[in-house]
Amino acid sequence: MQNFANRRRYTRYHTDFPLSANVRRPSGNIRVEGRCRELAEAGLCVIFPEELGGLIAGEIVVLDFSLRGLEHRLCIKALVRYRSGSRHGFEFVGVVRGCRESILTFCRNLQPQ
Repeated sequence: MQNFANRRRYTRYHTDFPLSANVRRPSGNIRVEGRCRELAEAGLCVIFPEELGGLIAGEIVVLDFSLRGLEHRLCIKALVRYRSGSRHGFEFVGVVRGCRESILTFCRNLQPQ
């Protein structure tokens, strides 16, 4: 049986940096703080404190973070692809070329998963 990681379109990299997810809900805007644990060209994995209730698969959020070596913060729209406890997977939506290049440059110095 083929390993799931071998079927991924993009290499994932181990990392650890803070970020926030901003989501609009009927009850109001929510900002959730967490830590990015894995980063790829097309998405990332974040750990959020479970007591915050977490985000819901299918929601669109705006991720706000900075990467070491970048002078500016990145604000990227993303789709919540899955949630497993405090672990959340995101797929970037409509990422502009400059952001994607910044992410790839940052990943060159990381350990692939």
